[in-house]
Parts: sequence; structure tokens; C-alpha cells
Amino acid sequence: MFLDPNGRHVQDPDESPHSTLYSSISEPQELPLGVPMNIGPSGMKILGLMEWRPSVLGKEFPLLVVNTLRARKAGRGNTGSILIYHITKNTPNIVVIELKHNISFPKPVYSLASYGASSLVFCSGTILCLRTMTDVDGVPKWVSMPSYELNTMALHISIREPYIYISTAHNSVMIFKVEDTLLVPQISDPSGRSGIHHLVIPGRSLILSTNTERSLLGLWQSPEPPLDNSSRTVFEAVLPGSIRKLCEGAIKPPWLTVPGTSPRVIIGGNIDGSFRRFKLINEDTWRLLRFIQHMAERNATICPHTYAEAPMMHIEPRPREKCMDINGDLLFRLLDRGSPDTAALIHAMLEKEPDPDRRGYDFDTREARQQRFFEIVDIALQTTSLQEQDRVKAVVDFLRREVLPPVL
Repeated sequence: MFLDPNGRHVQDPDESPHSTLYSSISEPQELPLGVPMNIGPSGMKILGLMEWRPSVLGKEFPLLVVNTLRARKAGRGNTGSILIYHITKNTPNIVVIELKHNISFPKPVYSLASYGASSLVFCSGTILCLRTMTDVDGVPKWVSMPSYELNTMALHISIREPYIYISTAHNSVMIFKVEDTLLVPQISDPSGRSGIHHLVIPGRSLILSTNTERSLLGLWQSPEPPLDNSSRTVFEAVLPGSIRKLCEGAIKPPWLTVPGTSPRVIIGGNIDGSFRRFKLINEDTWRLLRFIQHMAERNATICPHTYAEAPMMHIEPRPREKCMDINGDLLFRLLDRGSPDTAALIHAMLEKEPDPDRRGYDFDTREARQQRFFEIVDIALQTTSLQEQDRVKAVVDFLRREVLPPVL
């Protein structure tokens, strides 16, 4: 609960909502910047908020939308509401906040997102709803659109029109499409993982999804819904902890990037408060980094406590669902332990004789391992014209640019 410094009343969300959007529920409040305001009674919890600029009657309205949960006495069940505020600046240091609309629901509103020019998609309890602000006799009013009952609440909603993406407590990703007056399911994760958050990657037909099982999934969105409405898992990376939220951004200038990579990366906020950096790479780059990772896992300098128990898989990378990720922490350790001559450490890994106890998980000879390594390097980094020593140096430079954390 926030304290209202002006002592003015803000309507209880259990009071009946107005059907007309622009009749004020509460007296406008003038607040200095940085001063908290009261949004409701005791027991109300803000589950989310967003800026929204719907366009109605040829006019755009700057709004702040808040979705809430209100705890009630035992046995009565929790309720929820959507509060819509109109916010304007009166002076450089004073904002005017006016509660324009208050929609009450019998269940908490767990998540919401804007859809189209003037619609909201939200989940109240287990009901996925769509409401549109439209012109009724020259007055903007709410019109209820179709709803869809889910198995459990939607914890996160995002929009990439014409699709609506949701993460629920029983499904990492579900995709819907508005067709006429219906919310039509398109694709969902068949594994039924307990979803937390997701991020749609534009232009790649790929959805990144996090869950309570500490994994990051890459799910393929087919252009046409498959017969069983199931998405295909492209990759699954198991992490030290669950990711609470994903977002995309650029943390390196474009001139520091290399072939097969992008200046934009994905940032993941862990439940424990830490952050992780992710990047999508092409298959040639993945093959090179995975080859180096497999060799590093068997090296006593890089993994002194676990090298003898390295995963039983061949050094030659083979595309498989749970092997399509790269352990950036391990590659960072390679650069750290190999400093100042990381190239010498990579040479040592290439020169190591195959372990007879791991027959079938390595090349028959070190010469075969070296030959295949440099073939992969040439494909990924276009180093065909370089000598062997310069190729390894190119690999080290590549690792430093892509693995070392950026200097902020």
C-alpha cells in the first residue's frame, strides 16, 4: 500500500466500475515527482503496470494501466482489478494523476498486455480476456471481446500481432490468434513445463521460454499450426537458476561483433537477483564453440575437480536438443586460466593424446582431432589462408570478443 501525501480518496476496486472510460472516478491528484501515491485499500498488491497509448476517436490517450490482486479474509478468495490512470505534467516537477477507470474482477488479474490500437489482453484467474476501447455514440467505452479458459493462470503475456503469447504455470508457452470474435489456440509446448517468462525473437520464428525447472527453451513457431498444435523444441539449456525475466538489448557496439553473431543479446534476470547474458549464434559458430567446450571439460587446468567426470559425449559436436547451448562460464574460465597465453592452452588441448578409457568419445588420433578442429575454425571464422598458429590466435581473439563481459 502506498501513502497518499494529499490525503485524497482513491476508489476501492471492489466498487462498481464505470462503463465510460473518461468519466473520472477520483479527484485528480497533483504530486511532486518522486512522491508515492495511494492506489487502493490495504491488501492490494500490484502485479504489473505498463504505459498504454490507445487511439480512439482519432485521439491518442497517454495512460498508465495497473493490474492488481486484493487479498481478502480467509475463505472469501482473492479478487483483482485493472486501474487506468491518466497522467499529465502540470509543471516540470508536478504531475497530475487521475483515475479514469476501475474494472473489478472476482479473481486476481495476473498479467496484461496491449493489443492493437485500443485493446487490452489480460488474465483474470484462469480466464484469458480481450477488451477493446471503442467509440459508442462519440464516447469512448469498453467492449468485451472473446475469452478463453486456461488450465491455470497466465503469468506473462506478450503480443506480436496477430499472435498473443502467454506463459502459464502449466505451460511454458501458448500462442493464440484473434479470429473474428474468438481467441483461437495455435501452438503450445507439449512438455507441459511450468512457465515463468518468454521472449519472442522477431524474424526467426523462435520463442525463448523460461520455467521453474531452471531451463531456457528455444521453441519453434511454425508458420502454420501443426495438426497436434505442438511446438518443436529447438534447444534446451539447463542453468544454475530459473530466469525470472528476459529482455533483448545491445551491450556492444556493432563494430565489435564477428561473423555469425549479432550486436544484440538477451539479458535474463535470475530469481536470485543475478543476471545472465545470452546470444543467438549460427550453427557454424555453435560447432566451433562446442568443440572447444568439449575439450575444456576434459582439461585439468580448466576443470580441476570435474575433468575426470566430463560428459560422455564425442568431442565432435552433434546437433541434439539438449546440446545446442554453449557454456559461456566455462569458456570464460578457459580465457582466465590460460592468460596470458590462451593460445598455448588451446594448443595443449589439441596435442593431448586420446584417452583410451574414453574410446568412442574422442578421435582415434590427436592428428585427426587437430585436422577436424581447424576445418571447423576455417568454416566459422574464414581463416583458410592463415597458418595454424595464426588460426589459433584468431580463435582466441574471437573468444575474447564474444565471451568476455563488456566494459561498461
